[in-house]
Amino acid sequence: MTGSAFNRKYRLFVTQKPVAEPPSKGEVLTDAYSGDGSNFDDLRTIKETRETVLIDQLQMTADIRMDIGSGDSNEQTSIISVYNLSNQTAARISSKGAQVVLEAGYESDGPQLPVIFTGNVEKSITRFSGTDKITQLFCRAASGITSTVRNVKQIDEAEDTSTSGKTYKDAFLDVIDMFKKNGVATSNTSINLDFSGNIQLKPPAETPLRGGFATDGYIMDSLNLLCGMFGFTWYIMGGVLYVQPYRFKEYRNTYLIEPTAIKSIEPLEDQGSQSQTDQNTISGVRLKLFLDGEIRPDLLIRVPSLKTLKGAYDFGTGDLSGDYVITKMSHELDYMNGAWDVIIECTSATAKASTSEGSE
Repeated sequence: MTGSAFNRKYRLFVTQKPVAEPPSKGEVLTDAYSGDGSNFDDLRTIKETRETVLIDQLQMTADIRMDIGSGDSNEQTSIISVYNLSNQTAARISSKGAQVVLEAGYESDGPQLPVIFTGNVEKSITRFSGTDKITQLFCRAASGITSTVRNVKQIDEAEDTSTSGKTYKDAFLDVIDMFKKNGVATSNTSINLDFSGNIQLKPPAETPLRGGFATDGYIMDSLNLLCGMFGFTWYIMGGVLYVQPYRFKEYRNTYLIEPTAIKSIEPLEDQGSQSQTDQNTISGVRLKLFLDGEIRPDLLIRVPSLKTLKGAYDFGTGDLSGDYVITKMSHELDYMNGAWDVIIECTSATAKASTSEGSE
């Protein structure tokens, strides 16, 4: 295989799953998760020599995808392929449950590359293409947490409807705390419970817990239930948990897309429309951009007017400028031989804003 990486740069870290050993005599055990301690292994002595493999020079491809929807979780999935590893290294990175961190960007990013994906290996295969040996890792974001950690806590009902009583915000924060205790981070902007995504409901902080709230299942099921009630969405990206109202733009920071970053742009038409020329039928856009680690689904994407620029940026699509909300996001990475792109599908934020105004 031949190729050139140009200005591209990546780092792939794969850390073997912790190995639980029997406790030493007199050693105190602690729960490995936030729950009642039943039906799960205890956190015993974890081997301190967990091995992390760093790969940053070999040919690597990655196909990373995420749909953003209301209610259910929207975890990133990825297929990461590494070429021509030694048998020993291939075996070291292929164990089920191994933690994967993929950073990708450009030499100009300096020593700190953007985190594109974090997750766990669910399965791996090795195949051959010509003379190349290809090790493929099939991964899911935080799969070791969302599908194994249980939440059995109960929140009592509100004693009254005043601000001193319990609200559904308390229920959200309780479940979110379970994620944090199990290694999934949050940021100052990733959790937003101050709006409602359901026009028939007030925000969680203004909705009393009449009858209380209790769940007995995986923490992802608990969060699915709450998000479904309030028209919220949640997802894990870059090791960070996001919980936010679906479809609304008021809480989002705006990210301006530079014309020089656009590789292609095309309209997404309303499926119910019979006309391909009526601008009123355009429901959104699909953008293919040079890889940009700053783009996240919680941002409001602003597309500038390309009609006012010189022909170098004329994609023949008419004026698609405006504000958009990301509904699908994928990364297509081919270190030496192809794409180094982020692809986003967006719906118009203008129409969604009018929906929000009707809920006030």
